[in-house]
Amino acid sequence: MKKILIATVMLAAFVSCKKSTPKSSCAVTETSILGTYKIESYKDASNTDLFASFPACQKDDTYQFAASGVVNFADAGEVCQGVPPGPGSNSWMLMSNNTVISLDIQNSNFSSAVVGDLNVESFDCTRLVLSKTPGFNTNGKETITFVKQ
Repeated sequence: MKKILIATVMLAAFVSCKKSTPKSSCAVTETSILGTYKIESYKDASNTDLFASFPACQKDDTYQFAASGVVNFADAGEVCQGVPPGPGSNSWMLMSNNTVISLDIQNSNFSSAVVGDLNVESFDCTRLVLSKTPGFNTNGKETITFVKQ
């Protein structure tokens, strides 16, 4: 009986121990953000993913956040017909203690430029989540998630 009691106590102690997994985060700096990204999602205030309805030729495009505040756009994979990228230049800049990214993307497959200051919601060195209120297409908050390739 003693062995059963000891085994039960040990099992209860083992089961009750939880490893706490800290939230993964990454310091938001120009150096940590550098890299090539694809857009994973573009959500409106109701959390509807507007990006799901974008054409495939836009979903595979890449955006390289390069040094000196340059964003290099690539019409990767499937090429969009009738929407030629260019000829403008693209830029990005961290502001407000690295809590805001100012984007000016003139050269992409979007029908209009992507220009504005976006709040850095989170960054884990792989996913960069940015938000804008009012958004580009709605009056509410819109969230764009970029995934590093």
